[in-house]
Amino acid sequence: IHVNISAEIIKCPQFVRALTIAIVIVCSKPNHSYEDFFDHVHVKLLTCYIRSEPLPEPEIQAREVQCLYGIQIMSAALEHPGGMVLRLFHKLYQDSVISKESFELWKKEDEFKAGFDEDLETKTMAVVVLISFFLSLA
Repeated sequence: IHVNISAEIIKCPQFVRALTIAIVIVCSKPNHSYEDFFDHVHVKLLTCYIRSEPLPEPEIQAREVQCLYGIQIMSAALEHPGGMVLRLFHKLYQDSVISKESFELWKKEDEFKAGFDEDLETKTMAVVVLISFFLSLA
């Protein structure tokens, strides 16, 4: 990744969104179980770029939220496959890739940032599917 992408781009929180989208695309196969997404290699890769260097907590949270937006975008692009968002959110939480605070921040934000002006319908659908997940965080 460092060979093909500049350090300046990698430092942007939106890079984590793009990386997440790329991982979901690589993992997407017909009749594929979402339980197999984000294996240990993908988890390590996401963790590396979310926490690529010592950063202030708000910057880490910004990267974590962008990861969640990547999942939201891919869920919409794949026409909301059943269980995808819930399983991926659980996986990222269980593997300590995304903090509880970042999940809550993603839930509260009303719009995408920098380049993806998706309508809120996509977010609303994801949040409805994730009701049990957010209850478990409480």
